[in-house]
Amino acid sequence: MKMWDDPDWSRRITPRLHVGMVDEELPLGKEGGRKSWYIALTQHPDLLKKYGPVKGLPENGTTLLLFEDDVVALVGYLRELDESGLLDELAEPDYKPSAHRRSLDALAPAEHHDAP
Repeated sequence: MKMWDDPDWSRRITPRLHVGMVDEELPLGKEGGRKSWYIALTQHPDLLKKYGPVKGLPENGTTLLLFEDDVVALVGYLRELDESGLLDELAEPDYKPSAHRRSLDALAPAEHHDAP
């Protein structure tokens, strides 16, 4: 998998939070067709480690604790993608999530060792 190297898609949106669009890195000649895509959020410092623990969180999985400024910036980023039409570039006219979404089980174990 790879993060898109384009500031329209992947960039720091607050001093703590970086957002990036990620997709499958397919071998040369296998690029055709629709690829699944993801959003990667990277936070530094990790606010959950800094301020946690937080009572009531799920015992399994990875939790990202977002400060209100980070949430507002993330919503703004997603709104910008929507209003600019960039998200439309990713969706097919007849897109049905269950029909096109690639199962995480299809990824090699090393690619999703933290996935539920």
